Amino acid sequence: MLQISPHELHGLLVSNPQSAIIDVRFQREREETGYIEGAFHIPLYLPDWEPNPDFARELGKIATLATTLVFVCRSGVRSCEACEIARREGYAHVYNLSEGYLGLVKLKSQAEQDDAPDLLRSSGQR
Repeated sequence: MLQISPHELHGLLVSNPQSAIIDVRFQREREETGYIEGAFHIPLYLPDWEPNPDFARELGKIATLATTLVFVCRSGVRSCEACEIARREGYAHVYNLSEGYLGLVKLKSQAEQDDAPDLLRSSGQR
């Protein structure tokens, strides 16, 4: 698994537009804090913190083993777990968004005056 910083994410998406961002947070987290535009939502855990038994199957519906995957959670911990699952399933190009969604929010607030690309959305679901 490779780490990618919030700052590097935009460059990866530009250079590899077929990449898939997988948001592994709970739905309530997405509703409360927002999400990355275009990200797929596959929760790693069910609301009671039990592992999502359909995680690998859902991932297989949206990505081939050759797809570049970027996993994101709130701070980067659950997304690390998701990366490990993806690697075990045979996905070759797997990235963890270091600092998670919070890192993107922080980067956005620092770069708003610089007219930086806005990947974040306040609500909704994909």
